[in-house]
Amino acid sequence: MRWTAWWVLCAVAAIGCAEREDAIAVSAPASSFEAGPPCTVFAQGTDFGPCAATYLGGPGPDQANAVAVGADGSIVVGGSIAGNDFGLAALRLTDADAEPGATLEGSGVIVRLDPSVRVVESMTRFETAIVDLDVGSGGDIAIGGAFGIARLDASAGSLRWMQKWDAPADRVSLGDDGVLGALSGKTVRLFDERGASLGTVVLTDDVVEDIVVDGASQSFVVTGSNPGGGAGCATRLAFVRSYSYAGQIKWDDYAFQATDIAPHCSSTAGRRVAMGGDGKLYFGGESTGGDTIFAWDPTDITTRAPLVAGDSYSNPYNAGRAQIVFVARLAAATGALESGTQMVARAVEGEAGPSLAASLTLRALAADREGNVLLGGTSECCIEHRDQLSIAGQPVGPFPAAGAEGYALLLSNDFATRRLWTTFTRSHGAPTAAVALSNATGALVANVPAGSTLVTSHALQPDPAGGAEAFVASWKTR
Repeated sequence: MRWTAWWVLCAVAAIGCAEREDAIAVSAPASSFEAGPPCTVFAQGTDFGPCAATYLGGPGPDQANAVAVGADGSIVVGGSIAGNDFGLAALRLTDADAEPGATLEGSGVIVRLDPSVRVVESMTRFETAIVDLDVGSGGDIAIGGAFGIARLDASAGSLRWMQKWDAPADRVSLGDDGVLGALSGKTVRLFDERGASLGTVVLTDDVVEDIVVDGASQSFVVTGSNPGGGAGCATRLAFVRSYSYAGQIKWDDYAFQATDIAPHCSSTAGRRVAMGGDGKLYFGGESTGGDTIFAWDPTDITTRAPLVAGDSYSNPYNAGRAQIVFVARLAAATGALESGTQMVARAVEGEAGPSLAASLTLRALAADREGNVLLGGTSECCIEHRDQLSIAGQPVGPFPAAGAEGYALLLSNDFATRRLWTTFTRSHGAPTAAVALSNATGALVANVPAGSTLVTSHALQPDPAGGAEAFVASWKTR
């Protein structure tokens, strides 16, 4: 136990947080595992030294779906954990819309850990799993799930407001101006700091995968994919599009549905958008094959994009039908592409010629104030130096027989240097679900299938507790 904090939890109306006589006060001592040396900046190379890498779980199935770095440097994880509060008195929020004294208690959790993820600072229980979360510049935490959305204070101990609707919230984003954007299927809902609605925008795209709010330009940006349409040779085409809060389109990148894009016929999809700490917009997508619209200006298919291409991992030759990751830095106000790169895994090198590409997928994206970019997803063999990788001196396991494993990839701000590219695989793979990069700290979460194991280090929970497990790791970047 490190310290004890007393939290007074308040119920709220839809437009703000108000104190109530029946608010709950609970004792919440931090749970810690003091082990290993002080956390220092990781050294670039094949042996990755995180501050810690640990399971977070109970005896049943657990999930870690989202991660962010708090304003105080804490690691904030959202998901579900049943049967384990890590020795804490879990925080339980009161629900103003329920019976007096009723709480939003369930398997859903917001876990706040110290920057080294060696100390659980608090656990906040929620009625259902947290599907996504974001931390605003002021420290407030936005969460989304089957319940709708909610906004909490930086400690996750006070519910500022909550909005419920029938459709689950898939993605949430907090702008620097306090505006919260939520994506439910193809519907975007916007709310101000007090929970008042700023409007709803129903999109007509085929698939919408992510949203980010840019408070500086008072815009929200969405990404996804549509059928190729008049483009002819590509079955699907990615889009990245900016809207005003009133729902008017400001700019529309890769809008080539009515354009003959041949011979750049690889299908593409937008996966993630994120605002970096540098105020730039970051976009992550995938293409099936290497001849893709991502190699070209997002508004002009005849003009080459300023992409960084170096070795065989950032030059998608011999791609075949492999999935290739694309990441770019855009001007948030205009959508202009400033720089970017493509990344691919490689099969084992053979004597007959250059190695064939292997699929690399993107499921997580973050960027810090220096413009460094952190990616996560799955690899189908093999990331660079795969057979030499280790975690704090422990060799990672062989590539999974099932054919995929999670990865973390940290690119320098010029996209030219891979500062980190690793996996935590021990016996089986686990996809990276989310990443965070802020306050000189990187973090990832993964969902580990039952029976699979990952490499842990200085762990709060070194071994699985049963069933599917949540997993979290953090490291210092400077």
